[in-house]
Amino acid sequence: MSRTALSLLPPTLNGQADPTPTPAADPLLIYSGELTKLRAAMEAAAAAVDRAERELEKRVCQSSVARDNPPLLVDQVELARLLAVHLNTLARMEAVGDLGPERMQFGKDKKAVRFRFAEVQCWVAAGCPPRDRWTWPAKK
Repeated sequence: MSRTALSLLPPTLNGQADPTPTPAADPLLIYSGELTKLRAAMEAAAAAVDRAERELEKRVCQSSVARDNPPLLVDQVELARLLAVHLNTLARMEAVGDLGPERMQFGKDKKAVRFRFAEVQCWVAAGCPPRDRWTWPAKK
């Protein structure tokens, strides 16, 4: 074989010692390095999600409705917080019939508005159907 032909062969085949592969020369090392970075990023993201879930659980447990004795009735502000929507969104849901639980009004002027907490729980468990398809089992 000519000297020119030997120089075209990989180092291991032309009798020379195998040079230490560098990331620039070896695509597998580049790929391996990228996988290591990706794996580290995924682990960091999973840890961040775990921290966020623990924080959310802590906040929910501190809520007045998640204690040992949940209230029988909740007002609109608490209902909006339970459903994780803005108070204006709750009002819109009620106006268009997307809010299933029945509104209860109290007081001389009927200005105090409350919702049964147990009905809200059942409505959420049923998948939050619109008012026209929602029947609270306790009212049957």
